[in-house]
Amino acid sequence: MNPIHLNSPIAGFPTDAANPGGPKQAASAHPTATDSATRSKVQKAAQDFEALMISTLWKSMREESNESGEEQDAANQTLGDWGMSVAANSLAKWGGLGIGKMIIHSLTPKVGLEPAK
Repeated sequence: MNPIHLNSPIAGFPTDAANPGGPKQAASAHPTATDSATRSKVQKAAQDFEALMISTLWKSMREESNESGEEQDAANQTLGDWGMSVAANSLAKWGGLGIGKMIIHSLTPKVGLEPAK
């Protein structure tokens, strides 16, 4: 099992030349285009993660609620999975359960950005 290194760079995010193993340090109080792009990546990753988590939770709940034990046909199951995925993405986009906000709050300083207010 590979250990998790909290101080390792995050894939896809810029690093500081003076600190090649760590995240880029914020250079000024004025946001740059790179900072904006990085913030967008963090927000998108957090939103996608929350949507995946919500969708997985709902699918699990649906499977457990099928008390009759009858299996659905493939088309019905595919349509149900797609509907849950769309609903989960929409919910996450509008704030979801708050998990995405916690992820953003945790990741933002690690990539060298000031937390959003």
